[in-house]
Amino acid sequence: MPDASYVQVNEGSDRKVAFVQRSISSNTVEQTEVALTLPYIPTYVVTTETPVSLATANSHVLQIMGSTLNRDLLRSVEVTQVGAALNDTRIQFELVRLDDAGTGGTALTPNPTDPVDAATTAAGMTQPSSKGTENESMGFWAGSVVTDPENLPGFDLVLDLEFEGHGKPPTLAGGGSTGFALKNVTSEPSATVHVRATFEEVFWS
Repeated sequence: MPDASYVQVNEGSDRKVAFVQRSISSNTVEQTEVALTLPYIPTYVVTTETPVSLATANSHVLQIMGSTLNRDLLRSVEVTQVGAALNDTRIQFELVRLDDAGTGGTALTPNPTDPVDAATTAAGMTQPSSKGTENESMGFWAGSVVTDPENLPGFDLVLDLEFEGHGKPPTLAGGGSTGFALKNVTSEPSATVHVRATFEEVFWS
């Protein structure tokens, strides 16, 4: 393992940077002090306000069009069953990138999780009658809807996606012309669900 290297810094007379002094390979070095704190990146939630039907296959149960200014990083998507299914059914979902916005659905406003954050120009919608143009697939998942969700604890959560870890989550470039859609590839004639997504908005490329 090679010796650790260091860079000497002249901090000047104004701003001060906190360091922790250590000795590495007989060199006295200053290691940058890092304090873990609450996340500062603006985070937004977009959720359906009334139950969404799964009766039509390939419907876009949730659409998110990106900010006109900043990049949006999708962090989570949850689907929760509300209305009973006619039959216990396995539903397949796909997350797709959109080249343009769908129209004719119910508009949904993304809300900041911290009220001090500014409103985003990203926009949500559920079940557009004219769907946006689908492009790359971000993946397929499946979850079950059941005939008696109220009396089966835990069975109301159909899908729980978390995009965390070391890699980039599904990301939208600024400009507002592209988006994501979660679609139910398969259908169930009577089941209804709520869909909730969280995304972060960042100002760097």
